[in-house]
Parts: sequence; C-alpha cells; structure tokens
Amino acid sequence: MSNVAYRGVLASQVRAGVSEAVGSASQCAIVMYRDSPNVGDAAIWRAQEQVLSSLGVEIGYVAAGRHFRPETLRRCVADGPILISGGGSLGTTWPNSHAFKERVISEFPDRRVVILPQSANFDSDDALSEFSDVVASHPDVTIMARDTPTLERLQGLGCTLSLVPDMVFALEHPLLDVDRSPREGPRRLLWLLREDAEAPGNTIDPVEGERHDWADARIIRLAHELDVRLDKTRIPALRRTRLASWKAARRVDDGLRMLSDYDMVVTDRLHGALLSFLMGLPCVVLDNSWGKVHRFCRTWFETTDSITLATDVREVDEVLARS
Repeated sequence: MSNVAYRGVLASQVRAGVSEAVGSASQCAIVMYRDSPNVGDAAIWRAQEQVLSSLGVEIGYVAAGRHFRPETLRRCVADGPILISGGGSLGTTWPNSHAFKERVISEFPDRRVVILPQSANFDSDDALSEFSDVVASHPDVTIMARDTPTLERLQGLGCTLSLVPDMVFALEHPLLDVDRSPREGPRRLLWLLREDAEAPGNTIDPVEGERHDWADARIIRLAHELDVRLDKTRIPALRRTRLASWKAARRVDDGLRMLSDYDMVVTDRLHGALLSFLMGLPCVVLDNSWGKVHRFCRTWFETTDSITLATDVREVDEVLARS
C-alpha cells in the first residue's frame, strides 16, 4: 500500500474513533489546549478541530489547564461531552497534565469524558492504580490509546478503551499535498531534536545537516511569547476558542514550512516523524526518553518504507550512508 493510501486508511480510523466517542452530540468542549512551541500539540489541535467540524460537532468551550473554569464550561456547553486533547501526557511523565485529566473526570460525573488518542507512561503500578480509581468512579469515560503498549497497559480500567491512531493522521493542510520530487544539489538534512523532559539524553553533534527544534521557527516563538502575555489577561470563552484555533494554525503552518525546506529528517520527536510521513519526507526516527516514539512507530509504521527506526547515532549514520 502506498503512503498516500495508508494515510487515508489511518485518517478514516481516526474519524471513526472520534465519531463513535462523541455519538450524536452536536456540541462539545475540548480542554487541555497546549500553549507551547510544540508543533505536534498544535497539529493535534488543528486535526481535532477539523475532524469535529467534519462530524458536525461544534466546539463550544476551549481551555488550557490554567484557564479551565468548570462553571464556564457548563454555561457554554450545557450537556455535550468533554474531550481531553490527545498527546503523550497520560501518566507520570507530565504529572501536572495527568492531574488535570483526573480533575476533569472527577468534577464532571454527569458528562461523557473522552480522552483523545494518548500514549501512557506510568512509572509504577501504584500510579496506575490511583488513576484506575478515578476512572472507576465515573460512569462514562472513553480512552483512546494511540499505541499497542498503551492499550495493553490500560486494560482493566473499567472504561471504554480503544486503539486509535494519532489525531494528526487526519490533519488537512495544503503543504501535505505538495509533490516531493527530488531537488537538485546536495541533500538538505534536518536533525529535529527535542530539548525538554523527554529528550533521550544522548549528545548529538551532526556532521551533515542542520540541527533545530520546533521553537527555532520564528512564528512559533512569537506565538509562544503571545501566550505568555495573554495568560495575564481575562479573555471571554468564545474569543479564547477562536484564539486557540488561530495560534494552532499559525504554528502548524510554520512547522510544515520548516520541514518542507529539507529533503530528509532525523528526529526524536513523534510528530517530527508523523508530519514527515504525511509530507512524503524520508525520516530516521530516534526514541524519546521513555520509549513513546518507537512504541508508536512499531504500532503504525511497520510496513512503511519512508520511516526507519534507529537506536543511536551510529545507526542513524548507517542509514544516512545508504540513502
């Protein structure tokens, strides 16, 4: 199956999973908007907006964790489901984000709560047991696991559990449909490497190509500075919904333009790999600090020629030498 055809299959699985989770609802809330320079978070957000729009579901309330107001959510969305944005923050790696998910589940026992496609990392059985208790206290929780190990780890939680690809497979953007014919001249190689809590810790000093992270892109950096300033203001819920959409769109635009300048990508960022796949760029994929990236790739990319896994820089160099 070609990459284009496989992309269509995965996008259909995403839409089907979301459609089943929201049911016949005409309106919903989405919480845990990530105000960060991470293009992956922005791409997830844009894809969520696009999928819900295609299903005829209006987004009536949006909030990052720090802006979340339960009373405002109830006022803006009277009875629709509450969706928690997808990503890789379920479990103990990002404790504040995980605690926010537990808070939403606990504070809305009368609403369906849907956790959109997530990777989970619990560093102990006790931590998973605590989360299980929170989920068990709620009558209607759906969790979408975006990789097989997450699905297996969460078995027995007592909620609706399914395997659904990352939301970004359903992303629509003009730069994803551009012909990637080979360019003349030397290969342009991007090392897109993370510099946060999930960085794998190995020192990489590329001999060939350029090293960057998402935050190096100018518009992404400016959007994050705008977030910091707006965090000190009170913005009505509807305007915050529109602003979240605008900022996510700008970050995705800038991130895709950044990738489109290159012929090949080496990355330890999951969405660096995923967006490279969607753009038709060959990508060598290193893992992050706790295995999230390779877990995902082994779930969805086993038969994809454009994605190659590498465990260290030596293996990356071997792949580059053959390319």
